Amino acid sequence: MQIPSEGLHLPRMTAFALLAAALFSSCLVSTEPYRKVRTFDLGMSSPGGVSLAVERIENPKMYRHPFVYRVGDNEIVKDEFNKWSALPENLLLSRLKAAFSERPGSPALSAKILEFEFDTERRLARLQISYSISAGGVKGEEILFVSETDFAELDGAEMAAAMAANADRFTSEIMEKIK
Repeated sequence: MQIPSEGLHLPRMTAFALLAAALFSSCLVSTEPYRKVRTFDLGMSSPGGVSLAVERIENPKMYRHPFVYRVGDNEIVKDEFNKWSALPENLLLSRLKAAFSERPGSPALSAKILEFEFDTERRLARLQISYSISAGGVKGEEILFVSETDFAELDGAEMAAAMAANADRFTSEIMEKIK
């Protein structure tokens, strides 16, 4: 006995449509609450009236757009919901270029970011930079800058403000070195 094939298309199509609807609806239903991605920067420095050429700022580590949290001695976590508006080296570069004016014969700054992260256990924003200032074509000594600023809440805006305070201290230290 031969089964007519026309009658089987409808149940197959219905089953396929139900399967597709079930798969699609599982994508729409999530147990995680919606979180808006928040973007921060370090703000701008006020011009300090000091001349300095900012040559380069290197960022050899994993510090990129997402906030980076240290949650233990050996664990680092990236936060996909709190991000920097630019790469950390570009944020620092913009801030330094606003603080210093570049003139012919200015001393020159070269820097490398060693740490640009938040310690959530100790509630600290940590900035560590190795830098040198060259003058007259002679490279200066390597200087290690370390700054930690505390924050009370695990809130992106408060944490970004703490990192901006570290950047302010870095700018002030450079001004003192070249005055």
